[in-house]
Amino acid sequence: MKAAFDEIMATAVKRQHEPQRIVGDLLNAEINEKQARSIKYQLTIAKLSRSTRRSSTISLPAASSLSNATSCWSAALAPARPTWPSPSPEAASDPAPAAVSTTWSISSTALKAATSSIPIVGVTSDPVAFGIVTSLARPGGNITGVVGDGGPEFWEKHVEIVRAALPTVSKVAYLSPRALWDGVTGATTREAAARLGMTMLPQLLDDPIDETAYRRAFAWMVEQRAETLLVGDAPENFTNQDLIIASAEHAKLPAVYPDGSFVRRGGFLSHGIDYDELFRYASKEIDQIFRGAAPADLPFYRTTKILLAINLKSAKKLGVSVPFTLLATADEVIE
Repeated sequence: MKAAFDEIMATAVKRQHEPQRIVGDLLNAEINEKQARSIKYQLTIAKLSRSTRRSSTISLPAASSLSNATSCWSAALAPARPTWPSPSPEAASDPAPAAVSTTWSISSTALKAATSSIPIVGVTSDPVAFGIVTSLARPGGNITGVVGDGGPEFWEKHVEIVRAALPTVSKVAYLSPRALWDGVTGATTREAAARLGMTMLPQLLDDPIDETAYRRAFAWMVEQRAETLLVGDAPENFTNQDLIIASAEHAKLPAVYPDGSFVRRGGFLSHGIDYDELFRYASKEIDQIFRGAAPADLPFYRTTKILLAINLKSAKKLGVSVPFTLLATADEVIE
């Protein structure tokens, strides 16, 4: 199985796949292994609508195409034949999922509210802070998974990286949906910026989060004379990577991104968790559930591996001279 995982991750890096796509590929690899042992499963990809995310409610299962993903996604792994009590008439013929994997905190909360029996594996921000579980070590209930950020210390370090890369800046724009800024991430970011003598200029995205919203956001940043940009770790920002990178370059804003995929696409700098590691671990937890483990007994996994990537070609375009001390600590440098 490890060989299949490694091939998927190598392809994802080469072709710059989005996190949601990687999760689906890893889950399919798990399914293929089960089918080789005559255990039949099918994979359903469910898109949570924006109204669903606002109300934190969801009917399971709900299926749609993966090709035009714009926000958060869940993958339902279901036995091929059994049926289940459907929460909605249109889903009456769908089988009960054997497990559900999701890639955002709000969708994890919605899925947990939808069922107390179907196992859920979530890639989330701090699940204790979001009220998803009361303990990482003993989650209880029907949900477990991996923590998609390093906690408050990580977000403090995120701001410190801005100061280390750009020692003279004082006005920092912040790009994310409103929910991220209003939560633990935003509070920690504001406190760290104030401690370092920087003024945060939050540009918060409200529905509809589309190209027009992003272009409006960057125009506002230019008007406010922002000197740099912090890009929040939100699914919408991952989906719109190319637009954000191009807009930041056009506005002459050195941007600090939440993942190395932005830097490989031409962004300036990233400081973020190792998503490859998280998706591998989440897939292993799904495998353990297939083998009979209960989510209540599987601790949430929190990574301690944080990666720093720098694109010197982008830095040159932006007129930024990256301090040697920062370059020396980078995990990846693109020249």
